[in-house]
Amino acid sequence: MPRHWAEIGLIVAGLCLLVTAGWRVTERALFQSRPEVVEAFRPGLRLLGRLEIPRLGMAVLVVDGADENALSVAAGHVAGTAALGGSGNAVIAGHRDAEFRALRGIRVGDRLRVSADRTYVYVVRRILVVSRNDTRVLAPQSAAGLTLVTCYPFRYVGDAPERFIVQAELVGT
Repeated sequence: MPRHWAEIGLIVAGLCLLVTAGWRVTERALFQSRPEVVEAFRPGLRLLGRLEIPRLGMAVLVVDGADENALSVAAGHVAGTAALGGSGNAVIAGHRDAEFRALRGIRVGDRLRVSADRTYVYVVRRILVVSRNDTRVLAPQSAAGLTLVTCYPFRYVGDAPERFIVQAELVGT
């Protein structure tokens, strides 16, 4: 009899996990296509713009902040870094298994577009992998630049030990 209840418990737990994962995927897709719908359920999320990497077919919305609430539905602009398109180092973070999955195929020389108050064009100048504790990539800079940050390795399960960094410089609007 106890074995029967254990089996039922495991089935119920598995179903709960599937429903939770399904809801997260659905919510993320809904936000990317209709952000006003999710903003109604997540007050405080502020849409800043859209990041596109045409060669990779990647287009994701960018919200203000990089906490779990923001990153659960979009890429997030890291607080304390430069404004998108502004002077300095603007940093955008995203999950490796969601919005930033396509970064696996990025190359030096790729063009990135950020649409905010206007459209800014960046060119990738450097790609690197750093320790998750290395915050030098967040440092301010004088030139207008964009840094994308995600966990690495891409196929890692759990808390990844490193960060995949893409650094680009503004080349036009």
